Amino acid sequence: MTPPAGSPPGHSPTRTGSPRGPGRKPIPRGDQTCGGSGPAESPPAPSSDRGGDVGGRGWEPIPTSGRGLGGPGPADPFSLFQWLEGVVRCLDNARLPAHPPVQSAAWFSPGEACRQAVIRRLGEARRTADICVFTISDDPVSAAVLAAHRRGVALRVITDDTKVGDRGSDIGAMQAAGIPVVIDDPEAHMHHKFALFDGLWLITGSYNWTRQAALTNDENLVETNDPALLREFAGTFERLWARYGPPPSPARTPG
Repeated sequence: MTPPAGSPPGHSPTRTGSPRGPGRKPIPRGDQTCGGSGPAESPPAPSSDRGGDVGGRGWEPIPTSGRGLGGPGPADPFSLFQWLEGVVRCLDNARLPAHPPVQSAAWFSPGEACRQAVIRRLGEARRTADICVFTISDDPVSAAVLAAHRRGVALRVITDDTKVGDRGSDIGAMQAAGIPVVIDDPEAHMHHKFALFDGLWLITGSYNWTRQAALTNDENLVETNDPALLREFAGTFERLWARYGPPPSPARTPG
């Protein structure tokens, strides 16, 4: 690249007039950021009041040997590597999908609020629903579970062994429909009350999926799409599922 007319010998058009001079430190690794959605074009030449911050985007200028880009190479290859690494990080970040904002809500019983929140989540599930609830006997909620299964939602249910045989328990109906169900061992209670939907939503709280919890008890239910909480509860579900083992295969009718 030929320097502009009137440039002093050895001038490189890629160098900036930073007041810090040639001893300026490169941007620390891992601290490069892009403004906006990342660079769609070459950064503009820096103005004197930006101190070499090219285009205000947090990029250092390309370090060169002072002989222009057509010269033998950079004065400091490691600095050039750091600069290129920063550009790649910026471009990678621009490709990442934006995380949806965290949304949370809470409901309380007695009343219909908790029950309807569970039914709504079951009705909106499209791919998966992992249910880990101490006792399930509320017919409207169980009907929503069975409806999701018929739509093709992949369901898994973990519940407590002491509640499966309760009068009004709907676990048997779920097993008969082909929904995978695992039951804890008798040494301690599986007392959780949470469910995960499509890996995107979590509901949890004191609320059992029973008529008494909906209409009589003082209970709470929280709904959130917080990614950190989703990861923690999903990990707990998988550990319990592995601990209690896969459900037994349905009995086959002799042919």
